[in-house]
Amino acid sequence: MRERSDSWSCLPHTVAHTNHSRPVHVVRLKKSELPSRTYRIDAEHGDVLQVNLIEVQRYDRIPVTITYSNFEEIDGVRTAMRVETTNPASGTVVLTFDEVESGLELEEQVFRL
Repeated sequence: MRERSDSWSCLPHTVAHTNHSRPVHVVRLKKSELPSRTYRIDAEHGDVLQVNLIEVQRYDRIPVTITYSNFEEIDGVRTAMRVETTNPASGTVVLTFDEVESGLELEEQVFRL
């Protein structure tokens, strides 16, 4: 079967340990000529803990690290309540969710542009 050029391919992955001695799967994905992305996934829960990627902006290549933490279960889905994005161009940005509401009934006009 011929691989589509617009799909990601998974390169061989390993099982490693984080700084908290928890096993994680380290998975590297590659798509055509784009830089690869490396995912660190909690082996027990399947949570994506960290993503390392290179952001391509015209002539620049910026390394970016996204770290997910403080997972809570919301309606049966484990959700990161803290997301930290770091890159040398803009430093560190931290997004923290204090509360998540689900199952809200919203009017259709909320989604119109």
